[in-house]
Amino acid sequence: GAQKAGSPLYLQRALPPAAELDQLVQAHLDNEALNLANSYRSLNIEELPTIVKAMAGARRMAFLGFRHSQPIATMLYRNLLEVRADLQLLPALGDTLAEHLGHYGPEDLVVCVGLRRRVPQLGAAMQALTAKGVPVLYISDVMVGAPGKHAKWIIRCQTQGLLLFDSNTAVAAITNLLYSLVAKEIAQQRSQHLANVELLHEVLREL
Repeated sequence: GAQKAGSPLYLQRALPPAAELDQLVQAHLDNEALNLANSYRSLNIEELPTIVKAMAGARRMAFLGFRHSQPIATMLYRNLLEVRADLQLLPALGDTLAEHLGHYGPEDLVVCVGLRRRVPQLGAAMQALTAKGVPVLYISDVMVGAPGKHAKWIIRCQTQGLLLFDSNTAVAAITNLLYSLVAKEIAQQRSQHLANVELLHEVLREL
């Protein structure tokens, strides 16, 4: 129901009684720290290098997220754009997913972000990609939902919020770790992409 789906209306009614602000701030900090620690503890350290190598070596990669999952997909896309080419952020304005994902195959990779209150289109896209043999990395909360069965790899993040909204602290930290490890892997391969980008920044006087 609304509680399980994370409806703000339900969560607003479920807020605890009023507390002193300093107590509330401390409780919020404690909750964020717990989410962060538990998310790192749940990482599959044996599987992580395989994910990193797949992201570094994929022919092309797309990042897919809807609603409040899209900023996380954007963060992954934005940071990895500095170290490798052939990346897409989806959904693209005015386009259908099929127009982009139809070109993807087993040599590619799609990173799907699906936090609570996922839209049905996410699971449908992941199912279609898996049927085409496209590897899918799924970044989600602990309740991965039905889309999880269509993922090759799943990274679960603790998102339990103390107040009205879910916490994104652990999601941001884990994705930061992920794209940092991918950048390190690419650097070890002596990629020229970053050097080329920096040179163009100077030529175009963009920064």
